[in-house]
Amino acid sequence: MGTAKGSKEKIARWLLSDMKPEEGRRLLEELHPNRRLARNAQRMSARMVEYELKVMLGIPKTALFTQKCTNEELLRQYGKHTQGGTPDPGRPQEIHAARPAQERKEEKARPRVPADDRLLLQAKEAVAELAVEASKLHNALFETGEVN
Repeated sequence: MGTAKGSKEKIARWLLSDMKPEEGRRLLEELHPNRRLARNAQRMSARMVEYELKVMLGIPKTALFTQKCTNEELLRQYGKHTQGGTPDPGRPQEIHAARPAQERKEEKARPRVPADDRLLLQAKEAVAELAVEASKLHNALFETGEVN
């Protein structure tokens, strides 16, 4: 998301402070680009507000769902907006969203294996036969009045 640097610093300060829910809701209303979500911030739980603000910082959702560290460690690992300016060099960087789209596309691309036409034709025929058998069974049950 296109969150400005000053906004990211505000969110980081809130996450490192005592995280009062009212202040977090106010931040979400003020900074979130989705106006509908921002309007509903007052009805959100404190955990949901915290989650949305962390997403605004660019922390990957996979890291949020499996978070077993403190917010300070999370910000140090994934955020360039904290006081040090750079992530902790001792931590592995797993920012999936920051990788170029071409890299992600190359990872997904797998070489195609040429299919054996005979095997494919046999499989199609077997599926067609199964469909016919299922249809016959369905009709037989319908005629007897049984429910399938």
